[in-house]
Amino acid sequence: MLLTNRRHRVLYLALAAMEVGWLAPFVVLIARYWWQRLDVALLRARGLDEVATTLAQVQTMPPAALFLLLLGTLIFYMLVADLLNQWQVDSPQRELIMAGVVLATSLLSVRLLLYPRLAPWDLRWLGETGSAVFNFTAGRRPEVLVLLLNGFLWWRVAANTDRDLSFFAVGVNFRLGLLLSVVANAMLVGTGRATVTEAFIFFALFMFAGLTAVSVARIDEKALLTEHSRGAVLPWLQVAQVTAVAAVTLLLGGLLALIFRPATIMRVLGWFSPLWELLGTVSGWLIYGLAWLLAPLMNAAVRFLQWVMSQVEPMETPQQEQAFGDIVVVRPTDITTLLDRHDNVRYALVALMILGALALIWLFFVRTRRRMLVNEEEAWAQERVTFGGGLLGRGAERLRDLWDLVRRYGLGTQLLAAISIQNIYANTCRLARLRGVPRPKALPPDLFLPALQAAFPGCGDELAHITEAYMRGEYGDQALDTIELERLRADYRHVRATPPPEVPPEIPAASTDDGHGAEVGA
Repeated sequence: MLLTNRRHRVLYLALAAMEVGWLAPFVVLIARYWWQRLDVALLRARGLDEVATTLAQVQTMPPAALFLLLLGTLIFYMLVADLLNQWQVDSPQRELIMAGVVLATSLLSVRLLLYPRLAPWDLRWLGETGSAVFNFTAGRRPEVLVLLLNGFLWWRVAANTDRDLSFFAVGVNFRLGLLLSVVANAMLVGTGRATVTEAFIFFALFMFAGLTAVSVARIDEKALLTEHSRGAVLPWLQVAQVTAVAAVTLLLGGLLALIFRPATIMRVLGWFSPLWELLGTVSGWLIYGLAWLLAPLMNAAVRFLQWVMSQVEPMETPQQEQAFGDIVVVRPTDITTLLDRHDNVRYALVALMILGALALIWLFFVRTRRRMLVNEEEAWAQERVTFGGGLLGRGAERLRDLWDLVRRYGLGTQLLAAISIQNIYANTCRLARLRGVPRPKALPPDLFLPALQAAFPGCGDELAHITEAYMRGEYGDQALDTIELERLRADYRHVRATPPPEVPPEIPAASTDDGHGAEVGA
């Protein structure tokens, strides 16, 4: 995201700010609702007056400060996820490290946010956090709120690793975030938990981040797809220009909102009051005339229905005595009472919820791991005997790859076409390696194309077609039709039948300047 893809770095930051823009009002709403139902007496009995005071300070934090706090936390988690992906740790160590990082950051947030004045060696906060989680029926505790918020932030980080960054997808996310922002700020003002000024600041921050994200996505898409564009990365000066334009747009919108107030609008509409009276009179006469024309028809329909009902014989109900037994009143058991009585059930429920949250985050990270890893150079080497261990690992990785294709293309001809083009490109790279042209580490397919053309003389068009189709399927999720797939197979047969060059071609060097270098697979 931020470290592995320089082209989309600004876009990821803008999308993160956009998500925080609609999340912050919900955080304020839930925090103030939580504060109203907080058992302060329980906290004082446990000597945790400082925790209640800290939560009161957090829920009264200025909107801009809360926005920056959440945005900084989300960006930090994104950097941690990038570093974890760059280490290329194999399973299951990677999953264990990821679970440890999620738990460690969540506990660290509780320590820094709710217990900032405790001494570093005072671990009383760990016991209080565990008591708040496992004894949640005793009363609401702020530690649970902080842990839930951290879990949600980590879920958003995991979802961002597989986010579609096209202009259409970013626009859809902006519209969805706009709806959430309007609902959250309206609930804040409607419930009296925030002023109109605070809600307006939250909405303005969301709009600024959303306009920046949509603009950057559109510019990036034009740079990649326009015919005569070089596809260069957006310079920082133009990034500053885009953010300035977004800020000016919001400023003009605010000025127009100051001018077109409800009183001003009603005054302007009042100028046309004679017209509204005339239209109302004409509309009333039209409705009256229409009713006068339809009255005979409606009266005839009523008389017909009365005649039909008069022809129906009344139904006779059997007069039978029904014996009733004693009525037993079953009192429902409250779930809170049940959990209070059975500690093991409560502990098992909390453990199941924690495992479910970690499994959800793990699922988002694992399904995108293949896209986040850098391709390793293919080389001949002897493998030691593992008695099936390596075979099982490769089989599991292949199943994950197939599941990723099924998720993107579904079950059908498009899935078979995607698997075929991957096999065609992999076999082409394997033939090139046998001719002394291995694919270097982190080299995108389009930069490796000249080396392929040198390894197979006279097949420039065929190799360009194969590379372009592979990149469409790998990066653009664009399926191939049957005619194009047959053409690709014919191109591959022609490439395979081409004799090797007389002079061995040069091996291209790896390049990290391009934006797609971090996610390439053959």
